Amino acid sequence: MKTVNGTPEGLIAALDVGSAKVACLIAEIDAGGHIRVKGVGNRACDGGVSGGAIVDMEATEHAIRASVDQAEKMAGATVSDVYLTFSGGEPKSRIVEVNVDIAGHAVSQSDLDKAVALAKEEVDFAEDGLLHAFPAAYAVDGNFGIKAPLGMYGKKLSVALHVVTCAAGPLQNLQACVRRAHLNVAGAVVTPFAAGLSTLVEDEARWVRPALISVRAPRLSRCLRKARSCTQKCCRLVAVKSQNR
Repeated sequence: MKTVNGTPEGLIAALDVGSAKVACLIAEIDAGGHIRVKGVGNRACDGGVSGGAIVDMEATEHAIRASVDQAEKMAGATVSDVYLTFSGGEPKSRIVEVNVDIAGHAVSQSDLDKAVALAKEEVDFAEDGLLHAFPAAYAVDGNFGIKAPLGMYGKKLSVALHVVTCAAGPLQNLQACVRRAHLNVAGAVVTPFAAGLSTLVEDEARWVRPALISVRAPRLSRCLRKARSCTQKCCRLVAVKSQNR
């Protein structure tokens, strides 16, 4: 997949490794950002995964290879990079608040990047794997409710970052299985978030503040969506499978 004028184009692949089966989707993104599914593959995991955690790496690897191969044959193309959904590792969601001194100048992208970097420093990467980090709220000089602080003047920029983490070990085990299948991991998406993207429309995500429950074999997950937080095409593609379970 390549990026043209900030918009991803070309083939993109999503892989969902679950306790019951492994599913792969291959899609094509056109210049307008529209996604068209080209290939689908499903294979039973045969005890390779339990409760979102890898318990048999060899069985999981074989299921990944088979599902990707089936999707590639349907799509008439091969892929080397995949985006993963991940439900293991006891994912946790929390808000990290940081302040950045802007000394009276206009808020720039570098100020926002600095705030995100400071928030990430509060995550213990020795124990936790970072899945997502979304700005949940902005404030300039204590005035919250700002949607887009770029270009605004003040002395202090405050950012509330919504951070989703998980135990590093289970995520690394899943990534290792994918690499053993000769695939690269382009990114990971926590499963309830992917399910939310697949089932909620823009108005629901922004204003209704719904609670979403995702029922998967053999477990249940939930996600509270307070506001729209991400629009990456990879997340939307991964979400397609959840909608059609």
